[in-house]
Amino acid sequence: MAERACHAAASTTRFGLTQALGFTEGHRMTTPTNSELLQHVASLQEQIARLAKQLNDQTQLTMKTLELSQLQTEQIQGLGAAQQVFAELVSRP
Repeated sequence: MAERACHAAASTTRFGLTQALGFTEGHRMTTPTNSELLQHVASLQEQIARLAKQLNDQTQLTMKTLELSQLQTEQIQGLGAAQQVFAELVSRP
């Protein structure tokens, strides 16, 4: 009984992978070989690694942009304070 359940689970897993990975011939699903599955998984891993790098690069760029924005805000606030001091100095008799 356990052997049949194990075989059923393995068949279901292979069928699920076949559907998920999209191995088709025309409009008919085909069962991929283990080698084809491994090649497809390796390709997916490479794509995920590229996407992770792109996400990391984008995150770093966003962080730099936020840092620059904060510096600009501080500079503007500093200019506002300097203008206030200048206005007070000019208005003194």
